[in-house]
Amino acid sequence: YIDPAKISEHNKSMFVDDIFDSFKKDELINKSIIFTTDFDKKKFIRVANNAIDRMKEIEDEKYNKVKFDIDFKIESSIYTEYATATVLIHHRPSLQLKRAVFYINGSAMYTNRLSSEDISPVLRKETYKVGLPTGKNKVRVDFSSLDGKKIIKSAMVENIFKGKPTFHVVAIGVNRFPNWYENKILTNAVNDANYVKEVLQKRSDKLFRGRVNIRPYTLNADSTTKDNITKLIEEVGKNVKPNDYFLLYVASHGIIKGTGEDKKYYFAPSDFSVDSKYWAVKNGFKENEISKYLMNIPSIFRLVILDTCHSGREVDIIKKKLIGLPFAKKNGISVLTAAKSTQLANDKYKGHGLFTYVLVEGLDGKADFNGNGVVDSIEIAQYVQDNVGRISRSENKYAIQDAMVIPEPTQTYTRRFDLTLLKGERPKEFRPNIFTPKESQLYIDAIRQQDTGMMNGVIRNNIRHNSDEKTESVDASKLSKEQLANKLALLGSVDVNIHFAVNSDKLTAQEVAKLETIAEALKDNALKGKRVFIEGHTDWDGDEFSNMDLSQRRANSVTKLLEDKFEIDAKRLTSLGFGETYPVASNDTEDGKAKNRRVSIFVYE
Repeated sequence: YIDPAKISEHNKSMFVDDIFDSFKKDELINKSIIFTTDFDKKKFIRVANNAIDRMKEIEDEKYNKVKFDIDFKIESSIYTEYATATVLIHHRPSLQLKRAVFYINGSAMYTNRLSSEDISPVLRKETYKVGLPTGKNKVRVDFSSLDGKKIIKSAMVENIFKGKPTFHVVAIGVNRFPNWYENKILTNAVNDANYVKEVLQKRSDKLFRGRVNIRPYTLNADSTTKDNITKLIEEVGKNVKPNDYFLLYVASHGIIKGTGEDKKYYFAPSDFSVDSKYWAVKNGFKENEISKYLMNIPSIFRLVILDTCHSGREVDIIKKKLIGLPFAKKNGISVLTAAKSTQLANDKYKGHGLFTYVLVEGLDGKADFNGNGVVDSIEIAQYVQDNVGRISRSENKYAIQDAMVIPEPTQTYTRRFDLTLLKGERPKEFRPNIFTPKESQLYIDAIRQQDTGMMNGVIRNNIRHNSDEKTESVDASKLSKEQLANKLALLGSVDVNIHFAVNSDKLTAQEVAKLETIAEALKDNALKGKRVFIEGHTDWDGDEFSNMDLSQRRANSVTKLLEDKFEIDAKRLTSLGFGETYPVASNDTEDGKAKNRRVSIFVYE
């Protein structure tokens, strides 16, 4: 006999009725079928197979209705810099999936996949080890399929692990290239690598409390081959943790070879060569290749400094790749280069390359624009950009070079982190900042205008948003001007309950009335002369770039009313949009979203 249960374990009810219709009930004995003829047996098998096929069709129809989506959560620990991210992927069985890509505070980050398990034909569970710097972090996960479908989810997570950062530096200088058919010898590349090493040992050791790990790799041609440089970067990278900083400095030759789409920039290790007949490049670090190695380093504070001819090509290629990318991805590794892609780099300026001479001069103190005794990554970038071109034009008008930097602050989040300490003790607030485009622009404009108050205000406000400090939320309509002024004088900042409709920067008459109390408070003697950030915020609906624009428009609306209607001096007010970056309530509920569509006030100086 044939037991129908063995034909399918899924759902017997889907085909047993057909079997009962085809056979007499007295032929069914003990849930088994007795076949009296070959014809009966064949008929049974045909009916059973048809039923199974139909069952599969129904199952496939059900699976094909599954919408590609992900559930995402991430959990941090007080004991480590790493968090565990769990991703549940809902998908059709036929959909081929790629690996998840994580962005920490907007920076693409390599993560270690710990497990991948198919819970069902339409549900996969994956877990990842994710490095998180201390403080509040926005974690974004992108999950794609091979046919181009993509899901993006975000979560805010705070890591309260008190990590002690180490500054990892790899300094490479190459003077000689034995395999190059041309007599390509540099004079000062090795000197420059040691020059950078010396200023960082002198100025960074106290800042990082002795945790400065500098690996100069400058001794001879054998030690600076492409393989050895790659191994060194990988070796150092294995020791870098999420709270650490990583700097790669290179002084060498840089060349551009090829035409059209084959045109590439290379920086030269000591075993670099170009075939004299076919112009084929061997053992060069091709444009963007170093950045790919650095993507595996689990820190979002990564800086590459290239002192070579044509090194701006590296910046040009990254800029080209940024076009059309989502807002949050326009960043990752900061790159500072000695010259534009069309320019040579001066290797003979006061015993050094011009770019490196200016770089070290800045790190040694001249780039401390706000006089706080520390040179940070944005200050040094601005200093070399301002001075390399100026000196090259005054020294030799026929060999102009201009330093370049990526990312550009108006395009992306920018990392600001301290590099050298000039005097005294380390600042109490020794922590990196992740600036929005508007914050970066304000900071750079303040550098150019020598506005130390604005520079320090931007830093303090950013630290406030990313610390444990809770900003008090107040309803301006329920406070007197004196009460609000006293709160601002005491606390420095408040969230004002001025709210906006969805996707709007317009204020109702009721909300405008609240501004009168705010304006009168700003005119109070306790705050007179103080400068103020008017901040706009949004919920998480919509894309990140649109929310950043909307929040800026909201801040502008409030600022304009305070200036025009209530006669607050425009020089005191700065509008600043943060988009969805700093929620004060859950974005999972309508009530929470309404609270996040708000205005904040921060008083400084």
